[in-house]
Amino acid sequence: MAARRPIPLLVALLLLTLLAGCGNFFVKETSSGSGGVSTTPRFAYVANLSGGLARTVAAYTVNSSTGALTAVSNSPFSAGVGPVAVGADAAGKFVLVADQGGAVFAFVINRNDDSLSTASGSPFTTGRYPARLA
Repeated sequence: MAARRPIPLLVALLLLTLLAGCGNFFVKETSSGSGGVSTTPRFAYVANLSGGLARTVAAYTVNSSTGALTAVSNSPFSAGVGPVAVGADAAGKFVLVADQGGAVFAFVINRNDDSLSTASGSPFTTGRYPARLA
């Protein structure tokens, strides 16, 4: 029996950490009353390379009080043959997904319901096996 790997959870936690610095769209800033500011991630995106959700990117909202994740409308979203990395622009308009099939999938974030829609012209051809987004 193969050992279960906690990869999806680790990816989600990494994404929450990375998205905390992506502008106010992705994080909720609150004042602590003593002059400090704390941030809570608003969204999390997870590339699903294998398993039941293979070939998709899952999108979640993050509860600012509990940290609980809730899937956004129509999540997960199709993202090629092997999505391996997720990134977002600082303005909170786009989500980018690197795909092992040699492409980057671009999604537009719907600010009304937080769902994703495919950006015009997506996917964009890359070299073989892209592994990271910057």
